[in-house]
Amino acid sequence: MNKFSSVATYLVRKLWTVVAISLVVFALLMSLLRYSLPLLNDKKHLFEEFAQTEYGVALQIESISASWQGIGPAIVLNEVSLEQNEKSPLSLNIENIYIEIDFWDSLLTGQISSKNFSLDGLLLDLDLQRIQDDSSTDFPIMDALEGLFLEQLQTFSLVNSVVSISGENNRQSFNIQNLSWLNKGERHQGSGLMKVSELANNSAVFVIDLVGNANNFDGTIYAKADELDLSPWVNEFSALESELLEGRANFEFWADINRRKITKVYGKIKPTRFIWKQESVDLSSGIDSGIFVAQPKGGRWLFNIKELKLSVYDQVLSTDWKGSLSKSGELQIQSASAFPIKPLLPLTGLFSSELNRQLRDMDLSARLDKLAIQKRPNGISAWAEINQLAWQQNKNVPGMSDLAMTFAWQKNVGAVTLEGKDVNVAVGEVFDDDLVVDNLLLPLQFYQDDDAWHLGAKGFDIELPETSMGGSFEYNFSNQVLNSVSTVKALDVSQIQRFLPNEPLLGKEVKSFLSRAFYAEGQVEEARILWSGRFADYPFTNNEGVFQAQVDIRDADFLFDRSWPSITNLDLDLHFENLGLTMKSKEAKLGEIDVRDINAYIPLLTKGADLIIEAVGVGNGYGISQVFAQSSLQDGLGRTLSKDVLVSNEIEAQLSIYVPLDDTKSTSASGIVTLNDNFVQIPSLQLALENTKGRLIFDNDKIWINRLKAELLGQSIAVDFKGEQANDEYVLDIDVLGENWDVSPLVPYISEELGSYLSGESSWQSSIDVALGKDAYEYTATVFSQLDSIDSVLPAPFDKQSSESKRLSADISGNKQASNIKVTLGDEVTFDGILPHKEMQFSRAHLAIGASDFVGRGVGFSISANLPEIQLSTWYQSIAALLAGVPSGDESEDAKKALFEAPQRIFIETDNLVVAGQSLSDVDATVKTINKDWIIDLVSDQAKAQITFHQRWVEEGIEINADFVRFNDWLAQEQDLGPEIEPQSLPRIRLKCADCEVFGNDLGAISFESFPNDDGLRFESFSLEGPNGKIRASGQWYKRNGDHYTFINGDMNSSDFGAFLKDFQFDSGIKDSEARMNFTATWKSSPFDFSFEYLDGEIDWQLSDGYITELSDKGSRIFTLLSLDSLVRKLSLDFRDVFAKGFFYDEMQGTVQITEGKADTRDTRIDGGAGEMEIYGYTDLVSKELNYNVSFTPNVTGNLPVLVYFMVNPPTALAALALDQMLTSAKVISNVNYSVTGTIADPIMIETGRESTEVELPARRDALPEEIDEFIPPSPEDTLMMEVNDG
Repeated sequence: MNKFSSVATYLVRKLWTVVAISLVVFALLMSLLRYSLPLLNDKKHLFEEFAQTEYGVALQIESISASWQGIGPAIVLNEVSLEQNEKSPLSLNIENIYIEIDFWDSLLTGQISSKNFSLDGLLLDLDLQRIQDDSSTDFPIMDALEGLFLEQLQTFSLVNSVVSISGENNRQSFNIQNLSWLNKGERHQGSGLMKVSELANNSAVFVIDLVGNANNFDGTIYAKADELDLSPWVNEFSALESELLEGRANFEFWADINRRKITKVYGKIKPTRFIWKQESVDLSSGIDSGIFVAQPKGGRWLFNIKELKLSVYDQVLSTDWKGSLSKSGELQIQSASAFPIKPLLPLTGLFSSELNRQLRDMDLSARLDKLAIQKRPNGISAWAEINQLAWQQNKNVPGMSDLAMTFAWQKNVGAVTLEGKDVNVAVGEVFDDDLVVDNLLLPLQFYQDDDAWHLGAKGFDIELPETSMGGSFEYNFSNQVLNSVSTVKALDVSQIQRFLPNEPLLGKEVKSFLSRAFYAEGQVEEARILWSGRFADYPFTNNEGVFQAQVDIRDADFLFDRSWPSITNLDLDLHFENLGLTMKSKEAKLGEIDVRDINAYIPLLTKGADLIIEAVGVGNGYGISQVFAQSSLQDGLGRTLSKDVLVSNEIEAQLSIYVPLDDTKSTSASGIVTLNDNFVQIPSLQLALENTKGRLIFDNDKIWINRLKAELLGQSIAVDFKGEQANDEYVLDIDVLGENWDVSPLVPYISEELGSYLSGESSWQSSIDVALGKDAYEYTATVFSQLDSIDSVLPAPFDKQSSESKRLSADISGNKQASNIKVTLGDEVTFDGILPHKEMQFSRAHLAIGASDFVGRGVGFSISANLPEIQLSTWYQSIAALLAGVPSGDESEDAKKALFEAPQRIFIETDNLVVAGQSLSDVDATVKTINKDWIIDLVSDQAKAQITFHQRWVEEGIEINADFVRFNDWLAQEQDLGPEIEPQSLPRIRLKCADCEVFGNDLGAISFESFPNDDGLRFESFSLEGPNGKIRASGQWYKRNGDHYTFINGDMNSSDFGAFLKDFQFDSGIKDSEARMNFTATWKSSPFDFSFEYLDGEIDWQLSDGYITELSDKGSRIFTLLSLDSLVRKLSLDFRDVFAKGFFYDEMQGTVQITEGKADTRDTRIDGGAGEMEIYGYTDLVSKELNYNVSFTPNVTGNLPVLVYFMVNPPTALAALALDQMLTSAKVISNVNYSVTGTIADPIMIETGRESTEVELPARRDALPEEIDEFIPPSPEDTLMMEVNDG
């Protein structure tokens, strides 16, 4: 036991010795350690070499300071840095490290143990991607640090430090304001404040709770941010236009760690608000709530964001998102539900206030159905599907609705496809009316090339109800150059105006013009549009770009100006180039004319644009006149060609029109109208020009015609014409020259009957000045001719010989209402009249012929004539020839009114008026109209009569009532120079003369009536009633086969034939004898052209008892006293047969047949008181020769002296029968024969014998017919056909 005790004591003593020695050594060592600590800085290389050897890292320590503090040394390492290399995925810089080593614990554990380990100013840069990618690689430094902070150190702190974690494509820094870490066994926990570098202005609380050792641990990371201020980072680094006035983030964050790896991340977003500074009202936005969850899978992190409620102003939007994040930094995110984007549009103001303003004005709305974003190292890819896309029109951006859009972005190339059906396109600012798009397909691409973004479409299709279009374009955002090619398909021309843009894209005037121009029919076959250049450089005046458009229009109506008719059937090619427009067409219709070679230009399609049109029109005169009449030239050329000068046949017009589109009232036109053998009418003058050749040049209101050649009335003229606007009037100056005009072709235009009166040729000229006002006009005109080489056989003073000149001039002036016309012919004919244009009949007119002193114009038409002599037949024939071409008054109301109405007053004075070859002297005649009848009051030395020309010319004709007529002398008529009178042309004539004396013959009362019929002129009745007898007759004036015939039949009765003959200044010697005579006569001529040569007829005459005085009975008186009849007569007649000188007879009778002027009798018998006398023979009325045999047979019962003497007065065309001296005695007693020869003026009577037997008649020169055939009046088959009516 003691031994055990001793051993034990020994051992204890030894142990204490060892302990004591150890303590001494330890104390010495401790002292050595304590005193050597200040010298530690000199040995810092030992630490650096150790780190290099042990961990393969380059450790640098600027200085080390050490002291002993309590239970162990306190060491401060200043400016410690560890460079990153292949052995170390991290680098760090530490301003200072303060370490309080627990000496004893370190001794016990064999490891450095510290209860106070503090790092200040740590800058740690950790390459997380390298650690994850090289998981098989051992980084000793990492193990050392993990062991240090999770096992060796019981606690440590970290202040003012920055930890940066670098991934594959990003780097994130965390500012650790402070971190307190506690290690207790396998429980490791730290908490502190941190903020994400450059993200927030204030800090978030975080807690890390780990369980396990450095090699394997689990745990949770928790972070919480309350009112985390994000505004500094946003304002500094976001490059947003708007300033973040306030950004307060609130969220909680958990991260689960399993086996050293984060296996799940989840958290909550609490109400977070952002207030942004805006121009007017600050933008309030935020996140009301949200839940997010993320966990790794397949080498990437998958995450979901649920119920993320975003708020902008007062609108809250709930969305769901999902995505993934790979180790390589590839991020994928996509929407998990559809949501409207309109509430988020105010956020665009953060990037661009202008964009936000535009979107706000556009009222953009859409629904984001799908959105997928992928971020890869080589770029970002995105895809989105948006429906119900719509926006309102804003300025030049058209409004659209009901669109579907897909968006794709990849490899710096983006694609947007817009689709829609029945899309309403609001274009009120750009176009006048909104558009409706049936189908829209617009595939867009945008990409970046050479630092420039491009937007384009290689093919798009837009279908409208009116048309469709397609094409491609590309826009460079860098240089703002657009290159575009598009095509518009078929479009109705009337719809063009719907697609014309407003200013400033298209000038207002140009648009108005194009809208107005294409208004009706027509089809746009195709339009091709090319653009290359910047919008800002348009219209490319320096060739910076080009804009071209080619539009093909077919069969269109084109109204280039309201003051012109539209062009129809137009095939037009429109070519736009920059600001210019060119229009071309080969042919079209303008009104009724054909237009070809149409070229139109608008040099500048801007404000103040001008339209220039050049074309050639071909058509008939009416068509071209209507075009100009409906144009801006209507008051000039239009009026001229449509009213004043009417052109027929085809003409050509070269036309150039200038239209200022901002003032279309100033439209101007110029050109040339070419006439080539055209027919031209001048209605106001009733003139027609034929074969008209020349050019009419016009320039707006100015018109020129130089030396226009034409034929007027079949003869050549030259016309110079000029017209222009002068103030408020359009002035015309016209000169016309007619050279060597033949008068013969002109006569039929007045009357065919004047053809034989006028002949020859002459030149004339006319000058016309016209001033046309808006509603009125005035003009003056002169016409002049010397009438050289003209022959006229019209009555004086209208007569003229070709060798003399007689001036014809007309001075005319007038206005819209009427014209004043004054015409003079020589010195003796003057016409002055007023012609109202509405009635086109002279209202006041006077024609003065000769030395008339009549002054003034009364209402109507008047004529005054004062001539030395007037041949009525010549004037009548001339006037009849003139009036033959004048319409009758019985025509319908629609017939053209005569230029002159019937003269209301005619005043005639003449020294000698010749009527029917007889002369009236000192004549004063006045003509007036009563109830449209002309009444002539004629007073002269030879007659006083009233002559009425009835208005009903055919039915009533002429009526003459004469108080007296006395023609004492017969005047031989000159050769008729005028045409023969047509019997059918004569009117009904009624003549009554109360007291007529012709050539000293007392005719008594005369009445006569005739009327025209189909055969000529019917003499209805003729009556001559004198104091001693009466003649009645009727007849017909024929015209057949071009020949005239006159037929007359009648009777004569006289109570005293001797006195009756004496009234005609023929003293026959017959006394107290009644007479009866029936006669018929015809001759081959008119009644006025009586000739014995053609006279045929028959006379049946009878005289009652009487006697012939102053004749010698050559012995026959011896038988008177022996006659019983004489005794009775002597008792009844107071014995006149005894005491009166003469030859008594009881009866005379006989017949005379007239053939070709020979009056033949075979049965003339005189029953005398002394005997009976028979007469045989004839009288040649042409040669005036006599050839008779007279036989007198005495009668013992009585004695009757007889003398028959018949004579035909040449003017009356009656046969003359002369019986000179005849004796008769009874045949049983004696027979006395006589022969009568010689002439009517000088008869020769020879007694051929006195026998008791009958004596034969001498032979006739011409054999007398045995029997007289019945007389037949003339007919078309015979040269003479007459019908004799007895009685």
